[in-house]
Amino acid sequence: MFIKKRENAIMNLGESFEVKLEITEAEIEEQLRLIHFTKDDLLSLKQMEQLMVGHIPNAVHSFYDSIMENSKIVAIINKTSSRERLEQTLIRHIAEWFSGIIDDEYINKRKKVAKIHVHIGLETKWYLAACQNLQFSLIKNILLKGLPKEKEITYIEAISKIMNYEQQLVVEEYDRYAAEQANEKEESIKRNIKETLGSIVTILEIQSSETTSSVEELIVATKEVNEDVSNGIEVSNRTIATAENGKQTIQTLMINTKEIYDKTTSMSGIIENLNQSSEEILNVVKIVKDIATKTNLLAINSAIEAARAGEYGKGFAVVANEVRKLAEQTRNSVEQIDQLVGVSTGAQKEVVKAIQIVQQLANLGLTESEQTALAFTNISAMIQEVAAESKAVGSEIKGLTIAVESIGDASIHILESAKLLDDTIKKI
Repeated sequence: MFIKKRENAIMNLGESFEVKLEITEAEIEEQLRLIHFTKDDLLSLKQMEQLMVGHIPNAVHSFYDSIMENSKIVAIINKTSSRERLEQTLIRHIAEWFSGIIDDEYINKRKKVAKIHVHIGLETKWYLAACQNLQFSLIKNILLKGLPKEKEITYIEAISKIMNYEQQLVVEEYDRYAAEQANEKEESIKRNIKETLGSIVTILEIQSSETTSSVEELIVATKEVNEDVSNGIEVSNRTIATAENGKQTIQTLMINTKEIYDKTTSMSGIIENLNQSSEEILNVVKIVKDIATKTNLLAINSAIEAARAGEYGKGFAVVANEVRKLAEQTRNSVEQIDQLVGVSTGAQKEVVKAIQIVQQLANLGLTESEQTALAFTNISAMIQEVAAESKAVGSEIKGLTIAVESIGDASIHILESAKLLDDTIKKI
């Protein structure tokens, strides 16, 4: 009885069926050609349909047993779908291998299932391992049917070819998905780079513009300060010249004041000598006055004696009278001299007082002139020091101006580089 059933199975498997192999994509045709898949292989698969239908669920279950050994895949499957749903999908998928039809619709369904395997996170190594187990299960089922050796080889080749093509589709989908992920990642990186560099460029442009404006203002300010310093140096130089002129004027005044002081001192000596001469004149006047008084007294006595002599004394009386007149005149002249000398002495005292005041003022003026000259000297020294410092500051400001202009040039270069970078980013 077993032999009879075996013969019937072999006879059924040898039946001829209508098969359809119509592919419009040249690349798909090339893939099938490379694995030598022909209508004969499609016919062999159709002949095995009844032989495999009852075994497909067990093979699919074995396929997912291998996959579910990976905890990560289990977590992904439970999150996105379920094992039961995936098994039902794969059962229908494998059953179509034995339908005898491979066309564009068949190919599109294969690609859809391949995408499912990729999207559930089934890595290539796990997929290939599970396919290996599935292939062994299907081949084992053929071997257990007791088919002729030639038929076994033909069917095993057909199953191996269709599974190889299935694996090509899935691996191709993996490659496409990986390329898409890489492109998306690359685009994401590009976007991040664009956004980051765009922000940097914007910041650079803003900072460069602000820096350029600040530098321009600073350049103007430093030039103004430089002009102020130059004007200050010029004013300092004029002040130094004025101070030197003032110093020379004070020195001339000191010389003149010293000369006045010396002249008044000499005049004071002359007045002192004049005072002594006036005193000597007064002494002489006193003596002459005494002589005139005595002469007048003697003339009076002579006139008395002449009157006593009578006629003989007339001539002597005339002489005595003349002597008396002369004595009176001398006494009057001496009194006038005495008065003049008194007036002269008073005037001399006033002159002496005035000279003393002039000497005091001259001495005070000399002291103040010396102090003023010293002050001019100090002022001149300080102004020269300030002028030297101003020149040094002017040199530093010139250096600063050059540095600021260099910063300005650098800011312009940065702005140009930022614009160039922005143009480059837009081309990415």
